[in-house]
Amino acid sequence: MLTDFALKKQLNKKRIGIVREKDRDGLYIRVSPKGKIVFYIRYRYAGKAKDMDLGSYPLMSLKNARITNESYRALIEQGRDPKIEKQLAQQNISDDISFGELFELWYEKECKPTIKRHERIYKQIVFNTNKSCAKLPASKLTTHFWLDLLENIRNRAPAVSGKLLGHIKKIYAFGIRRRLVHDNPVQSLNAKRDLLVVNNNNNRFLTDEEIRSLFTYISAKNSFSTRNSLVIHFALIYGCRMGEMSLTKREHFDFDNLIWTLPPECHKTGGKTKKPLVRPIIECSVPMIKELFALSDNNEYLLSNQSGVPYTGTFWTRWPAFIDTWLKKNGYDEISQWGIHTLRKTMRTNISPLTLKMPHVAEKMLGHKLQGVWSVYDHYDYLDEQREVYTAWWNKLERILANTENVVGIKKA
Repeated sequence: MLTDFALKKQLNKKRIGIVREKDRDGLYIRVSPKGKIVFYIRYRYAGKAKDMDLGSYPLMSLKNARITNESYRALIEQGRDPKIEKQLAQQNISDDISFGELFELWYEKECKPTIKRHERIYKQIVFNTNKSCAKLPASKLTTHFWLDLLENIRNRAPAVSGKLLGHIKKIYAFGIRRRLVHDNPVQSLNAKRDLLVVNNNNNRFLTDEEIRSLFTYISAKNSFSTRNSLVIHFALIYGCRMGEMSLTKREHFDFDNLIWTLPPECHKTGGKTKKPLVRPIIECSVPMIKELFALSDNNEYLLSNQSGVPYTGTFWTRWPAFIDTWLKKNGYDEISQWGIHTLRKTMRTNISPLTLKMPHVAEKMLGHKLQGVWSVYDHYDYLDEQREVYTAWWNKLERILANTENVVGIKKA
């Protein structure tokens, strides 16, 4: 039986030929002519004699070699070949996909084909994870690791941390379905509970008074461009997503039949439904639409910059802050805690009394996918019903703004 003292005496001692010595329970050492010592085992599997290297001394101690030998002997008792099991374990280590590789695979296979604004998601994930974990094995990143990273992001950008958590959950879920990882370390995390991220704008919509304040701003001379004023008015009337406006082309408007048709690739749910989003054009809004095209820097898109590229979210996300600053500076009450998306919620809130008996029409107007069996059997566009509601909402907005003669213009004392 071998001893540690005997191994040290043989280590790095030159000799003629290879020397083999037995320890116990099928464990051996092989000493090379240059004195390198390697532990290996001999065993029989499926009636054949086999051997397998375990490791070299002194990186592997005699004690650890014996323990490893015992673990492989246990596999033989279970009818498993130690050499194959070792190869599989090494393959798992070499194939341990990095988080960056898993993210890129998810992005190409799942995110890009199904999410319209996928470029924004890509940039957000790369910016927040590239330096910290892109090259690390995805399966080795623990819940504690992700919490630390997300909490640091939360401290500077709370909303981003919540969205990033959602994306990471999807990436790991994708990896599990593809058998690339075995666990989702962020599955049990919740943005509100674990990151203390609260979306204060979930139920936010503009009151009649705030709508009047908004139009006071956009109608004031030198405060806002005509195009931006029309964009806000259009978004408030149609309740559309801003991304839908920026991707809308002239060809999407049929002014003869008064129909606005957005192809699947131009609206949020199109990636899943593969269907166009169809809205009626109410006659009173036609001049507004044509003026927007006249003011566009590109003859093709409704909204585009001087390079002819459709505007992205950065074009309008700062508007609420600018508007509030102007209102405060000029003695009016601010419209606090709101965003451009609040216009969509304002429209939906105001058409609720008009659609009490037909809530599905309101969902169609917002571009939402109908729920449950309704989405399976009901493929009607409800264009006439939508047109009636849009017209009623236009008239209601006109009545709201008409009150500005007595309300708007009264500055704070």
